[in-house]
Amino acid sequence: MMKGPAQERELSFVEHLEEFRRRLIYVLVSVGICFAVSMAFARNLLCFLTRHLDELVFISPTEVFISYLSVGLVSGIILSLPVIFYNLWRFAWIALTDTEKRAAAVFIPLSIIFFFFGAAFSFFIVTPLGLHFLITMAPEGIKPMISVMKYVSFVGMLLFAFGVAFELPIALSLLTKLGIITPAFLAKKRKYAVLIIFIAAAILTPPDAFTQVLMAIPLIFLYELGIVFSKISRPRGAG
Repeated sequence: MMKGPAQERELSFVEHLEEFRRRLIYVLVSVGICFAVSMAFARNLLCFLTRHLDELVFISPTEVFISYLSVGLVSGIILSLPVIFYNLWRFAWIALTDTEKRAAAVFIPLSIIFFFFGAAFSFFIVTPLGLHFLITMAPEGIKPMISVMKYVSFVGMLLFAFGVAFELPIALSLLTKLGIITPAFLAKKRKYAVLIIFIAAAILTPPDAFTQVLMAIPLIFLYELGIVFSKISRPRGAG
């Protein structure tokens, strides 16, 4: 007996779920392997992350161990980003047109590179400046006693926040490539974009104005860079 359209759609949906499950397994295995490797160097990684402070404390017997786990997990996810992006691309492969496939082959590597740029900017520039500002706000006689777990959470949040924020020019370029926006639209809405950038920076960063500005300033620059990228990637014949 021949299958009807509904049965074909159901089979296609089941196959789609199976592909999603397979790609998810690849990602989880990759994160697990990178996590295990990172845990072997967890002590060194923690020492590297805490280089911006001379002294940290722990307030529970398990805090250092949990910090090792957190550092290993964050490191494992970051190291697995190429695998994560690749499997996202392969999962969407069937639904993409030839033009979109060619665009993905360019945008995925760039997305990974820009994420690492953002994470590096966060750790080497924003973190030390932000810590210095926040610590020096304390009046004389009050000594900072920062726990290692709080510090790891603070740094990890900034790493991911800036990594995602640095995807802005890639996202704008991709939206232009798909014909959703144009360079002229981006230039015209610049003042609204600046307002949205400051709101987003307030959400993504710790609740202090200094760190918010440290994110907003590079984001404004990245928005301008996104306009340049969108001019390069806009479809031929588009206005």
